Amino acid sequence: MVIFLYQLLIGLLLSGSIAFLAYLLNLLTLSGMIASILLGSLVIAMGPWYAIILIGLLFGTSAIISFLKQAFHKNEQSQIIEKGSQRDQQQVLANTLPAFFALLFYAVTKDIIFLIAFVSSLAGATADTWASEVGMLSAKPPRSILTLKPLLNGQSGAISLLGTAASIIGSFLVAASFFLFLSMSHGFQLPPWEFLLIPFLVGISGSVIDSFLGATIQALYRCVVCKQLTEKEVHHQQATNLVKGYQWANNDMINFLTGLLTVFLSLFLTIL
Repeated sequence: MVIFLYQLLIGLLLSGSIAFLAYLLNLLTLSGMIASILLGSLVIAMGPWYAIILIGLLFGTSAIISFLKQAFHKNEQSQIIEKGSQRDQQQVLANTLPAFFALLFYAVTKDIIFLIAFVSSLAGATADTWASEVGMLSAKPPRSILTLKPLLNGQSGAISLLGTAASIIGSFLVAASFFLFLSMSHGFQLPPWEFLLIPFLVGISGSVIDSFLGATIQALYRCVVCKQLTEKEVHHQQATNLVKGYQWANNDMINFLTGLLTVFLSLFLTIL
């Protein structure tokens, strides 16, 4: 109990410093900063020493990509997607809660399958974020994952070659980092290759799952003023009309469901 409280205090100080810096850089809203501090503190208290680094890879690389996008002046998606690059508490929780649940089970049971599920969920969130953000830089319009018909840049359910390549790299980054950290924790003895392959493959699958859910159940609206498709319920200060999906299935809910599915997929493959 004393060790847990000690790690929790360290987590509070470390997460608080990083989250506050992200808030100053406009990467987090105030609510997003508070959620990041709470989750980060618990992750450091419950997980292995590298757990918070893996979460940092998700949000850190996302921030870097956002800065690069601004340098390329690619802002077309701002009229389509529901939220911008500044993450609020709902975005933080949607991307990390499934992984946090897996880590909680690992802390209680010490069963490695839950640690792999934790990493797999983060790999999926990273792969999806990279696919969405980097895919926006593609010179060619994305296509529907269901029909392969061209879609608007930034529209949910759309995929591109550039975005797909980015998702593979993002998933591998998290999976390979976990494999390296796990090796370091055991005297640089290489763990079984499944510890690398399962998070990597599940991470890529997470990006595909997110696109599939985005194309099928995610809410899509049409603005009554400009007639443009958007994920926003209000556009030009007017309520938009739902044209596809379900109102409850916004982008945060899709990310949360995707995270849960990647956790379950990882557990299934690990047990199998």
